[in-house]
Amino acid sequence: MPANKIDQNSVYLTADAPLPKDKNIMLSLLFNDPFQKVVNNLYGMYSSKGYALADVLKELSERIIRLNFPKNILAGLLDGMSNIKDRLFFDTEERLQTGYLVGVFNKARLDMIPVAVD
Repeated sequence: MPANKIDQNSVYLTADAPLPKDKNIMLSLLFNDPFQKVVNNLYGMYSSKGYALADVLKELSERIIRLNFPKNILAGLLDGMSNIKDRLFFDTEERLQTGYLVGVFNKARLDMIPVAVD
């Protein structure tokens, strides 16, 4: 019988945490793609890979803290994600909260667009 190989993927899968490549995909979707596409892709990823939105929020918040966002953008992202986590605690439906997560990131995207002043 061959020995089981313990690697990064097996550790993440055992912990029910999103794989690093999946976190990258999620962030790319959240910052670049249209609302409905992001909701569908994220929710599909949760379903197919067994990720819980609460775990995704934890992993994404740790990742975005390390990115170089202006303080107001980072605060808005973390506040929105914290609100989602609170609602999940009270058993709010994950698909609805996934939509809210996409909205939080869409707002951050809009807030980062420079405003032309005449």
